[in-house]
Amino acid sequence: MENQIKIESEDENEEDVLKKCTPVTYLIEDAETCIPLLLSKESDIVCKTLCNLCKNIEADEQILIFLLPRGLFERVADLLKQELELDNLKYVLKLFGLIVTNITQIPKLNNNLLYDSLPRLLRLFFLNSDDFVKEASSLILIKVITFNPLLSIYVCYDKHLSNIIKVLQSSIDPDVLKNSLELMLLLMGSEDFRDQLNYFKRKHMNIFICLLDCDVEAIADLAMEVLYRISGMKLDKVSIKMAKGNTLPKMVFIIKNKVKRYTDKAIEIIENCVRNKEAAIYFGFKIDFIILLGFLVECDNNTLIKILPIFSTMTKIPVIRKKIYYESGEDILFQSLKYRNEDVVLNMCKIITNFTMHKDCLEKMLTPQLIKYLLEIFGQFPMDPHKINAMLAIYSFVKYEPATINYLKYTGGLDDIQRIFLEEQDGFPTNIYEMITEIICCVVCSPLKCKLNIPKLCEKLLDLLRSNYPNVKIILKMIAMLVQESSFRQQFILSNGPEYFISVIQTDSFSQTYQLNLNIIKNVLTYEEISNQFLNLGLMTILKSMMSKGKLDPNMFEEILSGLYNSCLPIKFFDNKFLTEQDIITSLFFLFQEYKLQDDSTEFKPIYIVNLPLYDDTDSSTSENIITENPESASKQSTSTKSTTPESILLKTLNNHSPGMRAILSYSYGDYSIEENFLPEDDYLDEYIEDLQNELSLSQLDVVEITKKIALFVQRQLSGILLTDSEEEKLSIFKRHIDEICAKLGHRFIPIGYLRMGYLCEKAFLFKVLCDSIGVASSFHQEKEGLFWNSVSKGMGEDDVYIVDFKNDIGELIQIDSDEARVYLEKEE
Repeated sequence: MENQIKIESEDENEEDVLKKCTPVTYLIEDAETCIPLLLSKESDIVCKTLCNLCKNIEADEQILIFLLPRGLFERVADLLKQELELDNLKYVLKLFGLIVTNITQIPKLNNNLLYDSLPRLLRLFFLNSDDFVKEASSLILIKVITFNPLLSIYVCYDKHLSNIIKVLQSSIDPDVLKNSLELMLLLMGSEDFRDQLNYFKRKHMNIFICLLDCDVEAIADLAMEVLYRISGMKLDKVSIKMAKGNTLPKMVFIIKNKVKRYTDKAIEIIENCVRNKEAAIYFGFKIDFIILLGFLVECDNNTLIKILPIFSTMTKIPVIRKKIYYESGEDILFQSLKYRNEDVVLNMCKIITNFTMHKDCLEKMLTPQLIKYLLEIFGQFPMDPHKINAMLAIYSFVKYEPATINYLKYTGGLDDIQRIFLEEQDGFPTNIYEMITEIICCVVCSPLKCKLNIPKLCEKLLDLLRSNYPNVKIILKMIAMLVQESSFRQQFILSNGPEYFISVIQTDSFSQTYQLNLNIIKNVLTYEEISNQFLNLGLMTILKSMMSKGKLDPNMFEEILSGLYNSCLPIKFFDNKFLTEQDIITSLFFLFQEYKLQDDSTEFKPIYIVNLPLYDDTDSSTSENIITENPESASKQSTSTKSTTPESILLKTLNNHSPGMRAILSYSYGDYSIEENFLPEDDYLDEYIEDLQNELSLSQLDVVEITKKIALFVQRQLSGILLTDSEEEKLSIFKRHIDEICAKLGHRFIPIGYLRMGYLCEKAFLFKVLCDSIGVASSFHQEKEGLFWNSVSKGMGEDDVYIVDFKNDIGELIQIDSDEARVYLEKEE
């Protein structure tokens, strides 16, 4: 500028120049002339210069904008670092404040000046006792950090936060308090603030609590905002300190006394804190929490909606769950049932689920009203969270209190849940459907009587297995329970259940559910119709192959084999060559025998069968707890009768059992189609049994006498070849007898009652069949050399077992360990 005022002579000093620069001129030139005077060593001159500049800038901000590029900021920042008199310090702070207010107008701002100024500003704020200095320095800090948030890192460093707390604790100046709180809020965006916050003590939190009662609303509002922001950080240590101190009790006071402008934040502060389990426990055992529960009972709907999340979180904690319920929890729970607000419903379902974890709460809470409420919610809201939580609550009731199943039945909920499980899988989220599946599993495993559509349930379970349902274990668990039902077993076969499990154990031998699938097979094999189906599919061959490859545990193989033997006695006898007293022959038993004529080495291989309708088709093992609804299965079963008769299933089973047995069947059965031929019922055997029952019922006989009578009866029926002494002639006669029966029947399956002659094999077999039919315990054995024999027991000890004599003195008993017995068990002629 051309008209700058300069010192023209030595007699003209700085003060004379200053007088020329009067503030009333409002000239930029005068203000610019003042800048060099800021370097004066005279304190008064500096003071007057600062005062003059402040007045000029306040009068016209354009002066500041003009002076900033000309070094004003640097001069003021340099003055701030010096130890000035109080008046000068105040003007420096005032001028610095004006500068930072217009800091965006500074071209090429040197951020280092701001950073270098922070230590001095903080010292003035923390240590200076003058309220103006504290207010001005804190205001400058706020503006500086607002302009450059990165500078907050320095403020948070070296425990400056605790100094701010001290200012809040010691100052009574409203502006200082207000600026301090605003500074705290600014610093909260820094990660360092979070770290420093962990070192806060309860007494520090209590300072903000005290400020809530400040008469200056702005200060109280800022203190509430600070507490709200701190709680929102969800720091565990801080949450615990707030719970231990006066913070949460104060929030309860605010809520209860309906301080409207703070109520929402007070609720959120409590909610944020109790997310920490330890903090929630501290709060749960304070009287203030009980007060809050009491307030919930009488509060309005809007407040209830806001506070229920706190209630929901607190009920997750086992140590205070029961206390909550018995204080006011039950009243809150049933009061909330009348609201259909979505937020209320969502939290109520969570609360109910949490309460079900405690047995006392569950028993007291379980009512038809509550179950009906949950079922209504499940059907009312389209939003997934509500359905999930309502179904989760129902599932918790079912899981922890079996009586819930009755409530579901009486309210109609069980029918809806079953319908969803069977028909509407695609219409529900996966997690909800999994809960429904688990509820169905609880119902299936329950001893209570429930109405289930067993055939459709069987189809659905198999469909889920085939579609790789994630929770395979629960599906297999249901199958293991439902297989006790005859209708399930029928549908299991019709739906190709055995085929599925056969394919799984062949192709999936290393999966986590492999053992579970083997267990299912082991369990279902106890039922004859299913075991025959598995055998028909070649189960034995598959298991033996798996054993040879090391894919099957030997113990599991033995257990499966035991199940097969129990349900299919022909297989057991074919493999083991004996039947015990517990193995009862009823019907469809096959016995293979082989004879060879000595002269021409001609072989003939009769297959003896037992085919008596001695069992009831209604399954005596069916449980009463499930009622079957199956309008379609009867028609399906009837249409498949011809191709799946018991005879055809068993014959296919035997055919698939081993190569040796296949050869026997091929030789004996010829080209006849199994599906088109039916084995004749054994009317003769039926008469035998009836005659024996009549004879034995007339008198009281012991085991010895009964055994004798049955043996003599057998001997009479099969003594036709005893008329000749020639063994070769006997065998020829016997062969002709067999051929005549086979010609009459059209195949080589001979009902045992048709025989009129026989050797030890036929006698021992008939003896076993007759004993089992009239209830006399006996065993049936075949030695390696082809000798067949029976034994009976006279007592419980091992020494009480006796061989039944069919060679010499018919019907006499021979002690099993005697020399006579060893002679008897020599090879038959």
